[in-house]
Amino acid sequence: DERDVDVVVIGSGAAGLCAALAARARGAQRVLVAEAEGVVGGSSRLSGGLVMGAGTRYQRAQGIVDTADDLYHDYLQLNRWDVDAGVVRRFAQLAGPTVDWLGDLGVEFHEQLVFGGDERLPRVHAPIGRGQAVVDALHGRCREASVDVALGRRVDRLLVRDGTVSGVAVGHDE
Repeated sequence: DERDVDVVVIGSGAAGLCAALAARARGAQRVLVAEAEGVVGGSSRLSGGLVMGAGTRYQRAQGIVDTADDLYHDYLQLNRWDVDAGVVRRFAQLAGPTVDWLGDLGVEFHEQLVFGGDERLPRVHAPIGRGQAVVDALHGRCREASVDVALGRRVDRLLVRDGTVSGVAVGHDE
């Protein structure tokens, strides 16, 4: 096998770290996260880390009855129905379970939920420690899952072979 790794994830923000964990969960043995900066976290570490979700255990603990269908409707209405309904449906279905999954990974959320816009119910979950706390929890799980992180490695280009991405390059290193 000529591959150095099975999966390369570009960027170590929340999305990249989640992608790396998903790759390992789906059987990839060698997963590498390439991060241009000298620290893990990308812009996620600088963010508020706010995560919207419906039907979460955090909402239930506050007596808030909410569903993915309610989030779907509110999101479409908030955006004047000018969005891809299929994408919004998928987001609405997965957002709540994602918040709960982050909690399972160790992200702690403030008890008080926030309204994310012109919504009927508060759905925005604010992590204690903001975006850095989300990054820390995900990075910790990546370490436990033997995901490698290469810092200071800005991917310059994708390597394409027969119309398929076959790798990445960082300078002269492929």
